[in-house]
Order: sequence, then structure tokens, then C-alpha cells
Amino acid sequence: MRCIFFLGLLTICLTCPGFAIAMGNDGHPDDTPMQSVQGIGLTEKTPGAAVNEHKFAITVLDSGIHFNRPGQKTQALWLRDNKSYEGLRGKIPRQMLGGSNKSFLLPDFANEGILFVAMGEKPSAGYSLSLAEDTALLTDGIASVRIHWLEPQQGMITAQVVTSPWMMIRLPKLNFGKIRVTDQDDRVRAEIELALK
Repeated sequence: MRCIFFLGLLTICLTCPGFAIAMGNDGHPDDTPMQSVQGIGLTEKTPGAAVNEHKFAITVLDSGIHFNRPGQKTQALWLRDNKSYEGLRGKIPRQMLGGSNKSFLLPDFANEGILFVAMGEKPSAGYSLSLAEDTALLTDGIASVRIHWLEPQQGMITAQVVTSPWMMIRLPKLNFGKIRVTDQDDRVRAEIELALK
């Protein structure tokens, strides 16, 4: 009886396009949900994915190596309007905006906010910030942004000039209550608690 059932099942699989059974490692049917891979005729398992998780695009608005605010601690700010944005811009030497004398860049605060990240005061050149990924991850109300946090290697010869690297990142205004900044090694560098509006 089992042999007849198996032959019937084999006939269906060979003659009906699109019919498939996912098998587990033990040879039994696998009931793990499968997700279509867009653009190709295959499916791919996505085990362990969080239900309330998705990625969104982010871009760098501007960056530099000098910020006129004393202190060696890392700073992170969420700028949601022109007043806070222009107030912060006043602490950045005009000739240092993006490394040029360009005019102020005005974000679209109706749809986006600006994440400002500053390393703090550093004793030499060789420190810098840049985006590690052009997307951020929103999980359960927390927006996670990964950046390259670069420091000179021990023993490296660098210019002995005080620097304070910073960057401004555009984020769409989504429903997140916290922004978490991590580096390329997934170490948390800063967190900002937000009042949802």
C-alpha cells in the first residue's frame, strides 16, 4: 500500500509544475514557512526573522572633522526641525561644512529627521566616521544605524592636530522611539530615547 502511495506521489511531482514538498534533514516533510525570492523562481527559508522588523534607506547629509563643542565624549542628537538643525550648524565652522564653503543644506523635516553623531575631541588625525550600511534596521520601535568608527592603529604616525569627527544622517520619520548607533563590530556607541510624535 505504501509503495502505491509513493508511486502516486512521485507521478504528481513529475507531472505537475510548481508542486513541491520541503523536506527536512531527517527526510520527513518540513513545515518551516518558505518565502519567495523575488526575481527568480526559487524559494528560500527565513528562520528566526523578527515579525516587527524591516530595513529602510538612509543617506549621509554631511560630515566633517571639526565640531566646535568641547568634550571627549561621543554625542548623538536627533534633529527634527529647522530650529534645532540651524542651532547645531552654528557650532560647525562654515568652511568645514562637508570640507568646502558650500551653503547650508536644508533637510525636508516634514518627512525626515537628522541623526547627528560626533566622536568627541580626539588628539590627532586618523579618526573618522562613515556609514557602514546604506540601510537601517527598525525592530520593535528601535532604529539601528551601523557606522564605521575608525581610529588610527597603535603606532601609526598621524598629524598632531585636534579633531572632532562628525556626521549627519538622513532618516525617514518612522514610528521609532529609540535610535541605536553601533559600529562595525556591533558595539553600541550611542542611544537616543525619543518622544514619539
